[in-house]
Amino acid sequence: MYVSGLDKTLGTDMTSLFLWAGTSLSTASGALTGFYTGQLDELPSAEEKAVRSQLDVLQEVFRQFGLQPEKLKGDQAFMLMADLDELEEQLLTCINTPKWVNSDHPSIESIYTQEQARPLSQGETLEQVARRLGLADPDEDWQLVASDSQLLEDDYTTGGGQLITLQRNKNPKAFPLTSVVAVMKGKAAYGLDLPTALRYDANDLAVLSPDETILQSFKILLQLTKGQNPHFPDDGMDKRLIIGQTDGQLSLPVVIRQLMQTLATDDTLVNATIENIEFTSDQVYFTVQAYTVLGEDLIETSN
Repeated sequence: MYVSGLDKTLGTDMTSLFLWAGTSLSTASGALTGFYTGQLDELPSAEEKAVRSQLDVLQEVFRQFGLQPEKLKGDQAFMLMADLDELEEQLLTCINTPKWVNSDHPSIESIYTQEQARPLSQGETLEQVARRLGLADPDEDWQLVASDSQLLEDDYTTGGGQLITLQRNKNPKAFPLTSVVAVMKGKAAYGLDLPTALRYDANDLAVLSPDETILQSFKILLQLTKGQNPHFPDDGMDKRLIIGQTDGQLSLPVVIRQLMQTLATDDTLVNATIENIEFTSDQVYFTVQAYTVLGEDLIETSN
């Protein structure tokens, strides 16, 4: 009754969304899993299309919630938001099946190169092959050609005839990563960052320690509002939902969801929970506790 009433008020279609999930989601998930584990020969395109369509419906529901947050109040609203979040997770898990199963059918997105086998010409060197492939440093990158072709040094001569495997990149913006800047061990997983207030130290820009970096990241995400990050303008809380609102007018389910989604963009933070909510005359403060991937405890208050 609550859902159907909201559908009429918000112009959404949650009723049919939940009905579809209850009757068809399990079938669609089983079909996609069957294909990507090699049990089915043909991609169940109808099921895949249906899942994507329901995801679109769900995103429209969330969009309407953001536009009309005053319609979501009380315990029923919290329960509904929790159910929709769970449904979103199930739909995303289903559509991302090829990314988590041991697939016999690689997804299109994972195929970045095309392979071609051909013999070496007489007098042709691997450096020349690397140059024709457009590799950045042919004098060094010939090793990539040898590795792709499983070519042993003892077998390689310029007399020609050896069969080699050429890999051409279909995506000109992609490149092989052969090294990392730092060893991701222990607190190095938190990364390094510059302080928000830039300063110099020993004639160079100061750099935060890993502990300082994770804490600064946590604080930034708590204070982030929509539009502040030009690369991801949808991240953060919509301040219009908070400023000037009393505790009776505030749509907590929408605000809390925005806050949790923003924190989830940082994969060094896990298990974030809201410990306290405090209202003042024109502001609301959230005290949030989170754990890092190393199990360390962080707690801060946003405003």
